Amino acid sequence: MNITPIRVLIIEDDEFDYTLTTRLLSQSRDETRFDPHRARTLAEGLALLRNKPQVILLDLTLPDSSGWSTFSRIRAAAQDTPILLLTGLQDEELGTRAIHEGAEDYLIKGHTEARFLIRSILYAIERKHAQAHMLQVAEELRQRNEAMNADLALAREVQHALMPRQYPRIPPEAPPSEAAVQFGHIYLPCRTIGGDFLSLFTLSSHSAGTLICDVMGHGMRAALVTAILRGLMERLRPYAADPAQLLTETNRILVDLLREPQQLVFASAAYVVTDIAEGRFTVSIAGHPPPILLRTGSASPGRFLLDGDVGGPALGIDGAYRYTARQWSLMRGDKLLLFTDGLYELHNPAGQEYGLDRLAAAAHAAGRLPIQALLQQVMAQAEAFAEGSEFDDDICLVGIEIADERRGKRQ
Repeated sequence: MNITPIRVLIIEDDEFDYTLTTRLLSQSRDETRFDPHRARTLAEGLALLRNKPQVILLDLTLPDSSGWSTFSRIRAAAQDTPILLLTGLQDEELGTRAIHEGAEDYLIKGHTEARFLIRSILYAIERKHAQAHMLQVAEELRQRNEAMNADLALAREVQHALMPRQYPRIPPEAPPSEAAVQFGHIYLPCRTIGGDFLSLFTLSSHSAGTLICDVMGHGMRAALVTAILRGLMERLRPYAADPAQLLTETNRILVDLLREPQQLVFASAAYVVTDIAEGRFTVSIAGHPPPILLRTGSASPGRFLLDGDVGGPALGIDGAYRYTARQWSLMRGDKLLLFTDGLYELHNPAGQEYGLDRLAAAAHAAGRLPIQALLQQVMAQAEAFAEGSEFDDDICLVGIEIADERRGKRQ
C-alpha cells in the first residue's frame, strides 16, 4: 500500500537537535510516515511555506530571529498550518503563551520521546482539520443566517404592505374626513415578522367588516399560518356580512388544512360588522379577548362586549364548531376597540401585568380623542407602564368610531 507521508517543515538551526528530531520521526511504528524538510533560518522557513507543509516544528531561537517574534511571524504567514514549538527548558513560559495565541503545542528539546512527538504531530493536524471544519460550518451558518434574515426582512415588508392602507368609506361618496365610520390601527410585531393581523372589508354602502386575529406563537411558523388565514379571508368574502358564518367557515377550512402537523396550531379572532343603516354592531368571537365599547357620556371605564360570554373556541381546534354572533345597538360617537393579548399581557420590570383593567381605563381616559389618536394614547400608556421592557408578543389594535353625523338608527 502506498502511504503518502506527512510533510513536516522543521525550522531548526542546531544540527544536533535537527538530527534528533528526524530520528524520532523515523521511529513511527504504524503506517504513519513523515517527509521532513529543513530550514535553518526564519527566512528559509518562510520561503519553504510554498511547499504546503502539513505541520511546522519551530525552534524559537534562530540566527535571524528569536523569541516571540519568531512565532508571531510564522503564525501570520501560515495561519492554516499547525505549529509545534521546539523549546528549551527556559522557554516554557513563552511556549505556554504561544499556545494561547494559536500554537498547537510545545515540546522541550531533549525531553521528548518519539511516541510523544509523533502523537503531538498527529493530534495537531487533526485539531487543525477540526478547526477548519468548524470555521467552514460557522461560515455556512453565517451565510444561511444572512439569507434567512433577508427573507425575514422581505416577509416583514410584505406583512406591513398587507396592513390596511385605505379604510372602508361609509358612505362611499363621503370625503374620508366626513365618513360616518372612521377607522384606525396600530401593528407592532415583537420580532421581525408576527402572527397578528387585521383585515377590513367594505360590505356595502352602509356596512363594513373588521377582523382581528392572533396566531399562536411567533416568527416564521406563525407568519405562515397568518398567510393562510389572509388567503382564506379573500376566499370567504361571500360570508363576510355574517360574522358567525365567516368564523365557522374559516375554522372548518383551517382545521382541514392543518390536520397533518403533529403540533396543534390555532388562532384567536374577533370579527365585527358595523352597519349604520341598521344601527348595530354584530360581533363573533373565537377564543379572542372581547372588544371594548366606549360610549359618549358614559362614566364607566369602557364596556367589554360579550362580558361573561367568551364566545367560541379559537380557530383550528374543533372543525365542527358553529360560532354564534351577538348584536349591539350603536350610537353616534361610539368607539369600539379591538386588540390582541400582546397589549394587556405586557409586563413591567417588577413583573406586573398591564391587564385588561388598566387597558380599559386608558381607553376611557382617551375616549374623546379621534380614533387613531385614541389608539396611540392607549399604546403610549401601555409602553409607559412597561418602562422599556421588551414586548413578549405581537401587538395589534384596531379601532372603529361612529361619527356624530352618522346616518342611521339610534339606540
